[in-house]
Amino acid sequence: RKLYVEEAGRFLLPKPWGREGADAAVRELTEGGELHALLAFIEDKIFRAMSNRDLRWNELALKTVLLTLLFKEASYVVYSEPELERTYADLLLMRRPEARGSSLWDLLFELKRLALEDVGLSGREVRALDADALYALEPVRDALDEAETQARGYRDVLVARHGDDLR
Repeated sequence: RKLYVEEAGRFLLPKPWGREGADAAVRELTEGGELHALLAFIEDKIFRAMSNRDLRWNELALKTVLLTLLFKEASYVVYSEPELERTYADLLLMRRPEARGSSLWDLLFELKRLALEDVGLSGREVRALDADALYALEPVRDALDEAETQARGYRDVLVARHGDDLR
């Protein structure tokens, strides 16, 4: 698994881009719980290096990108599709026992993919919209609401299992 993720990292982050921006964005997420910088890095740097065909089927491409960027964090145990009472979160990073006293956050991701047809726009039209305009689209709001509902359910299962050990 480690070799796969390292190879994906070499493909996604060639030398001119380096990892500096990625590392700063990952720190904002793992230490501050803020996802925006990581999403911006993925959109600005990584998705530009990927083909539309890489992104067209499901959330796997985004999950691979997240794993590539977050996998080097030795403070976490990474779970892809963990079973949580007969449901499956997309990605879970839990702090290792030795990192429990740290300021790091446990991370749970529920990913949603919308096709252009789902939002009724062309790729050019979507690229012209800023994040706020995209979030205002009804299909996007619906997908985000669904993801949030699922994530809250997963969180409840994790809290029941791990209690105060979670952050």
